[in-house]
Amino acid sequence: MSDLWSHRIPGTALEVNCNLLDTQLVVRVNKGSTQIFRVVLEKATAPMTAEELMQFSPFSPDVRFKTGDMEEGLQRAMTIAGFARAG
Repeated sequence: MSDLWSHRIPGTALEVNCNLLDTQLVVRVNKGSTQIFRVVLEKATAPMTAEELMQFSPFSPDVRFKTGDMEEGLQRAMTIAGFARAG
């Protein structure tokens, strides 16, 4: 799996990399040599009609993840996904 696109953000230790894995788009953020975030967009390369794109566009998700706080980030992601914390 080789990167299709890679960009270092000037003045930081951040680097963003993208690649395709079959129909999935994989986006990774590294800080130095450590991967700190990864997202996989499934069926990213699948064709969509103009109507499907118009319906999807207003609902594209914004995900916030606080670097360094795995517990908070995971709980927030699980809440957004509709999973309740077992407890």
